Amino acid sequence: MAKKLNKQKECPICSGMNNCNKNGDCWCGYEFFPKEIFDLIQEYQLGKSCICKDCLDQFKSDNNFKIRVNTRE
Repeated sequence: MAKKLNKQKECPICSGMNNCNKNGDCWCGYEFFPKEIFDLIQEYQLGKSCICKDCLDQFKSDNNFKIRVNTRE
């Protein structure tokens, strides 16, 4: 049986590991998160888990990222 991922450690955009360390010094505390990236997250998921670094980096570097995420099934 596959082990379920802790939802707090799951990126709300890609569902991968976010590698966030809420109990200490974390990479996300040193990053800028554009306001628009939060528009990609469904309202019920806001504030429940962190966006992963891969999604953040892709969003910042790729103007088409928002379109790809919104159209995935």
